Amino acid sequence: MVMFRVLSYIALALGATVLLLIQPWVHSWLQPVFGGGAHLWGAVLVFFQWGVAFAYLLAAYLFAHWDSKKVITLVLILGGVSCAQLAMMLAPEELGLVENVSFSAVLVWLIASVGGVSLLMASSSLVLQALWDRAGFERPTMLYAWTNLISVGALVLYPVILEPTFSLKTVGWSIALSIVVWCFAVAMMWRVGPKELRTTPTPFPSPAATHYGAWSIVGFIATAMMTAAARDVTMDTSGVPFIGLMPLVVYLIAIAIAFADLFMLSHWVKGALSTIACVWMIEVLKVAGQATLFEELSAYCGMVGILTYTLVAELKPARIRSDVLLWHYVALAVGGALGGTCVSLAAPELWNSVIEFQASVLLGIVWLAYRSQSSLSREVESSRLRFRTGLVWFGALVFWATGSGQLLLKDHEQHRWQNRSFLGRIALEEATLTLHGERHLLNVLVHGRTFHGGVLNDTAASLYPEPLTYYASGSGFYQGLQAVFLSQNGRFVRAAGIGLGIGGATAAFRPGDTLQFWELDPLVTEAAESPMFGQLSRMRKQGVTIDVDNVDGRMGVRGWDLNRGRFDYLILDAFSSDSIPTHLLTVEAFEEYDRIVTETGLIAVHVSNRHIDLVPVLAGVAVSKGYRFGYVYQDAQSENGIFASSWVLLWKSSELDDLLSAQGVQAIEHKDLAVEHWHDRKKDLWSVIRW
Repeated sequence: MVMFRVLSYIALALGATVLLLIQPWVHSWLQPVFGGGAHLWGAVLVFFQWGVAFAYLLAAYLFAHWDSKKVITLVLILGGVSCAQLAMMLAPEELGLVENVSFSAVLVWLIASVGGVSLLMASSSLVLQALWDRAGFERPTMLYAWTNLISVGALVLYPVILEPTFSLKTVGWSIALSIVVWCFAVAMMWRVGPKELRTTPTPFPSPAATHYGAWSIVGFIATAMMTAAARDVTMDTSGVPFIGLMPLVVYLIAIAIAFADLFMLSHWVKGALSTIACVWMIEVLKVAGQATLFEELSAYCGMVGILTYTLVAELKPARIRSDVLLWHYVALAVGGALGGTCVSLAAPELWNSVIEFQASVLLGIVWLAYRSQSSLSREVESSRLRFRTGLVWFGALVFWATGSGQLLLKDHEQHRWQNRSFLGRIALEEATLTLHGERHLLNVLVHGRTFHGGVLNDTAASLYPEPLTYYASGSGFYQGLQAVFLSQNGRFVRAAGIGLGIGGATAAFRPGDTLQFWELDPLVTEAAESPMFGQLSRMRKQGVTIDVDNVDGRMGVRGWDLNRGRFDYLILDAFSSDSIPTHLLTVEAFEEYDRIVTETGLIAVHVSNRHIDLVPVLAGVAVSKGYRFGYVYQDAQSENGIFASSWVLLWKSSELDDLLSAQGVQAIEHKDLAVEHWHDRKKDLWSVIRW
């Protein structure tokens, strides 16, 4: 029996680790192929969340109708299919390119390439728990607790160790090897397990209609809250990469503690802890933008951790009969998939305000208040204690509802206009600046805490037409453009840009010039084209030709028809947030850029970022591709509408050396600055984070 336990733990560790590695690994693999748009993120989210629910359902059904030998045989067959899928995916030397980059195309690719892997590893925990129970061991829920704790380690393992150290192919083959070892461990469990495991034909019973609704509701609320918290932390709290994983880490740990059943708190204590978390959360949200990173992160993670534990512990999972436990997991997973889908995909289509976190917490408080007064509570707690608990939950409910309502009203007053999509919320904010002694309002487009630039209104812009914010005179963008103007000897300039922002860069161009932009977020394009900002329409009236395509920048470059002409100036302006589109900075990406840029052309990369230093990455690309390298930093002059900016300029033609030098840009020795250049199949974001 010792060997059975050892094999169980090995399989448990491998299954939990691989399950959490697959999603970021697959996303990194697909980004250069399909682009980094909502179609990719949405398809990956739907595939993995609903994949877990389907895997749980399949495992529960099989163990309800088959004996252990049949289930393990099917599992081994699925393991073989999984390895075959991975081998077909990893075998080609080059990434395959596709023409259809839609949501459905990504979903079909995921099912065909990693469907077996996802199904096998998602069902791993339930398979092991069922075998553990049939072998006569107690407390199979401890395995589920350990699965969640091991998953936390896997979340850290990929970005910190695997991605920086190994190529995507190496990681993929490691996953395939892990599946082989997992299948071997499960097969040996059946061989070395007790006689009852190998011979009993008695299947687990089908579910009875009891408690499953409660488990689905808890799964929905907890996952919706965690997903919304991760989104809010990423967009509104900090631009530090990977910080958005913290709510997920806390969520997994809270579930693990609840399933381990190490202690049991009364309704009154859980209500008091939740009330404290609500008070702290509201107080931090009131000063959002001024609170420290620790304060905001502790508020979100504290709320997610306490409420998730309280919700799950209320179900008393360790006390569920083991023969129907798997069906309860199915209910939990289906509710979780619904919660994640509602927050990520449905909510952005239904309303403009970002209220999912507040709404899910409110639902959680209402549900727990109801459970504290239910018939189950009456059996174990006195009427006096239930009355005190009811008062605590009622107070938490009133406080959270009024506090959230006030914050929502304040948010609407702060933003004259806002809209949102799957990629996040964008809003209009106003800043005051002084130009030549006169005060004017600068309309700034913000995406969370990322500024997409700002423009003056029509009247002020007619008086002061010069570019502002990141593109002002003295910026690397402006100096590079002036050198390109001189190189053309009076000819019109053709320029392209990845990332439109609010269109502030267009103010630097002349009548007759042609601009082509590729912008990932249609809402950003909509804002830039609207009268609220009006920059694009003003420049078109002045004779600048501006076209905007809503597509991932790399997909736009790859699909550009050279019969339409090449570009003298390419602007890469998509790297100011924490979510760096790494596929735009690989050697393969710059090979595609070279195809559309003239031999005497210039590439300007906007690298302003508080938390990520992309200069070494671009220095590595320059070494690999033979670019000359220039770096320009401009200090902020907020009162004049000039934001601090950092730009890297890359060029190959010696003709530009003197022209750039005249603008104050010198080609600098960059080999000492460089890190190992990024490839589509190997990137190291961790090493360039500013801690």
